[in-house]
Amino acid sequence: MNGNGNSTDIEIGTIRDRGADRTEDDSGVVRKVQSNWKTALKEQLRIEWNILKSNRTWAWCLMGLVNQYLHSVWTNLVYYFYEVRPALKDLGFEMLPKIGEDYFWVSESVFYPLFIFGILSIFWPLILCFTSKRPPFAPHNVAYLLKRLSIHLTICQTLRALSFMFTILPGPADHCQSETNENFDQPKTAWDVLFRMDASYGCGDLIFSSHTAFTLTFCLVITRYLPYRALVGFVWSVQAILIFLIIASHKHYTVDLVVALYTVPMVWSLLQYKMKDPPAIMFYDTPAKADAATKRPADDEIPSTPLVDNGAV
Repeated sequence: MNGNGNSTDIEIGTIRDRGADRTEDDSGVVRKVQSNWKTALKEQLRIEWNILKSNRTWAWCLMGLVNQYLHSVWTNLVYYFYEVRPALKDLGFEMLPKIGEDYFWVSESVFYPLFIFGILSIFWPLILCFTSKRPPFAPHNVAYLLKRLSIHLTICQTLRALSFMFTILPGPADHCQSETNENFDQPKTAWDVLFRMDASYGCGDLIFSSHTAFTLTFCLVITRYLPYRALVGFVWSVQAILIFLIIASHKHYTVDLVVALYTVPMVWSLLQYKMKDPPAIMFYDTPAKADAATKRPADDEIPSTPLVDNGAV
C-alpha cells in the first residue's frame, strides 16, 4: 500500500498497477504479467545481454559474423579462378522451362522474404513483452539461438567452401557462360577478393547452394522454435517453390540443391543432439531464475530439456 492508498505489485523489478492481467503456467501457479511493455522489454533485453556475456556466448556469435566475411572471401576467390566453360548436362534443366536472365529476380523475390522472415523469427520471444498471452509452446532465449545458428552456419558454409574450392564446376547461369555478359564481373585484384560483396552474380561457388542453405536453416528454426502448424507448412511450401525456381533460373545445378537438402538438416540434427537447449529465461520468471542467466554451465553440462510441448509440431 503506497501513500495514496493505491496498492502496487512488484515482480522481477517491475511495478504493476492493481487490476493487471494474470496468467497461469503449466504447474498451476498464477503469475502476474507485466502491463508495462517498456519495463518488460528492458528486463528481457537485460537477460539476453547477461546470457550473451556468459559462457563465451558472445564469442560464438562473433565467430558467426567473422564466418560470413570469410565465406564472402571464398566465393570471390573461386570466382577469381573461374574459367568460362560449357555448362554440364542437367536433367533438372531439361525438365523445367528456363527462366531467362531478364527474369533473374523471380527467385530472388521469393528468397529474400523467406530469408528476412527467418531472421525475424529468431526474435519472436520479444513479442511476449507486449502481450499477456502465452504461446502454446515454450519460448527460447534469443542469445542462445544466435549461438546455435552461428555454429550451424559456420559448419555448413565451411563444408560448402571446401566443396566448391576443390572442384570448380562451370557455372550454368547465363552470366557465367560468356565473358562479354554485362553481369560477368570477375574479381581482378586482391581488394576485390577480400572486400567485394555480391550474393547473386558470382560464378563457381556451386556445391552446395548458399541460398538453399540459408532458407533451409530458417525453415528448421521455425519448425523447432515457432511450431505453428500453418506457419511451418507455409514456409516449407515456399522453400519447395524456391528450389524449383533456382533450378529453372539455372543459378545452380540440381545436384547443388540435392546436396544442400541433406547436408543442412544433418548438421542441424547433429547440433540438436550435441547441444541441448537450456530452459528459457524470461522476464516473467522468478528473480532467482533470471539471475541464473549469468551463472549457466557450459552447454555439454546442461541436461536435455525439450522446448516444444508434446502437442506442438
